[in-house]
Amino acid sequence: MSTVVLEGKITVDVTGIENIAAKIRSTTISTLQGEIRHLAEQILRDLAHADWPAGKASKGYVSTGELADAVVVTGGGTSLNIEMDGSRMSMVAPVHGSGVSNRNAVSHFPEQWGIHMGVKGQAYNTEMPALLEYGGGGLVSHKGTGYFKKAFGIYQEEFIHILAEALRSAGFEVSEG
Repeated sequence: MSTVVLEGKITVDVTGIENIAAKIRSTTISTLQGEIRHLAEQILRDLAHADWPAGKASKGYVSTGELADAVVVTGGGTSLNIEMDGSRMSMVAPVHGSGVSNRNAVSHFPEQWGIHMGVKGQAYNTEMPALLEYGGGGLVSHKGTGYFKKAFGIYQEEFIHILAEALRSAGFEVSEG
C-alpha cells in the first residue's frame, strides 16, 4: 500500500477587502436607516389599523386612531429600535354635567366614558401596546392579537429581501436561499 502526500501553498489576495467591508457596512446602514426603518414603522401602523379597533366602532367604543400614532422607530448606525409608546396616546376624561358627548361615549350614557382611561380615571394609554399583544379584561375584554409577534414575523420575511436588493444595487452578488 502506498501513501501519497501532497504539499502545497495557497496564497489569497485580500487586497481591497477593507474597502469591500466598508461598502457592505455603508450599504447596510443606509438601507437600515432608510427603507427598512420606514417599512418597520409602516408594518406596525398597518397591523394596528387591521388588528385592533382602528376604525371599528360599536355602541361602547369609537376608535381615536391614535394607536398607530404610538409607533416609534429610533436608532442609528446598525441599530434599529421599533416600539409602540402608549404614552403618545391621549387621555381624555369624561365631560361631566355638560350634556356634551365625547367621541368615545356610549350613546345611552354619554358622559360615562373617557378616552384611554379606566372608569376610575386610571391611565390605560401606556397599557395599550401590552393589551394589544396579550389581550385583557375589564369592561370590554378582548383576546390579544399577537401583534408584535406577527410584526416580527413580517420583519424577518421582508427585511432580508430589502437588504439583499440594496447590496445587489451596490454591485454585490447576492443569492437568497
